[in-house]
Amino acid sequence: GAALGLGPLGGGGAGPGPSTLSREQQLQRVRQLTGDISEHGRLKQLDRAVGAFEQIFAEGLHPTGYAYSTLLNAHVLAGDLAGGARVFEAMMASKCRPNLVVYTTMLKGFCAAGDMTAAVHLLRRMAHGSPPLMADIRALNTFLRGCVRCGDAVAARWAFEMAGSAWRVVPDGVAHVALARLLSQSLALKELRAHVEARREEREERLKAVAAARSASPPPPPADAPLACSFWAAGRCERGANCRFYHDLSVVQLDEAAEEAEGAGGAGCDAPMTAHEVATEAMSR
Repeated sequence: GAALGLGPLGGGGAGPGPSTLSREQQLQRVRQLTGDISEHGRLKQLDRAVGAFEQIFAEGLHPTGYAYSTLLNAHVLAGDLAGGARVFEAMMASKCRPNLVVYTTMLKGFCAAGDMTAAVHLLRRMAHGSPPLMADIRALNTFLRGCVRCGDAVAARWAFEMAGSAWRVVPDGVAHVALARLLSQSLALKELRAHVEARREEREERLKAVAAARSASPPPPPADAPLACSFWAAGRCERGANCRFYHDLSVVQLDEAAEEAEGAGGAGCDAPMTAHEVATEAMSR
């Protein structure tokens, strides 16, 4: 991987003195260099991405949290996990504390490399940090994709247990299909049947709630309901059940046709397999 030579990452000394630019000019310059890091990272030009980051220090400027996270992503995209870990630790040591997006980027790198032990350690480190950060649905699905890549059903079961307890995340269709695939691969057919049946019951309960909300006499929203979700009101909220805002079930969603197809057992020949289809295929072997 590329080595960082300036600033805290490479131990190259303090560098030049503070910049003489105004604060607004400094921020603008850091944003410009961060954009360069992003573009070089997208093209997997890691040396150039590192060079753009080092230029921040060379000009007497201070990297923002976004600059650190952009460089981390460049290392992950290039497959340089060791370099990414150095960036992550340098960010931890700076005043720019990693947020959930940064942790998920590092998690993506470990999962892509098949290092599920490191991925589990990172998720635990998140939860025990200051302040503690709990995995969201994106982090859960990132982790489960790593489990599928490695065939690690044990880690996937652990993630589902954490989702239902400490993380307080509601697994979506992507997560359920991932677990179903792993249970199928490990020939845990009894557990797979139970998982699919629980999923079917959840969907039936949701359909009942939707039907009630769209009836002639819909129930009023809960007295303690949060503010309404503007994305849901517009027809699509990607957070789904994990959204912190109120979802009025009487509002028709743009992806309801796909959900209905899933409940019927398929969504077209080119669609990803549903948990039901994975279970059916496994049980027919």
